[in-house]
Amino acid sequence: SGRVVVLGLAVQATGMAIGPAIAGMIVEENDYSSVEMLGMGCFIGSLLFIIPFLIQLSRVRTENK
Repeated sequence: SGRVVVLGLAVQATGMAIGPAIAGMIVEENDYSSVEMLGMGCFIGSLLFIIPFLIQLSRVRTENK
């Protein structure tokens, strides 16, 4: 729905604003491995967060057929 789209865009914009600041705080002299690890952790965390919603959406669509 429209509410989900607006929420998704708000979260994305917040991440784009805060992400570089966080990366700048954790980067060490010529070593970006901590930034890469943070990125991977955030990606995995977002997948774990969204998977239950996708499963529920799949069940609802299957029931409506």
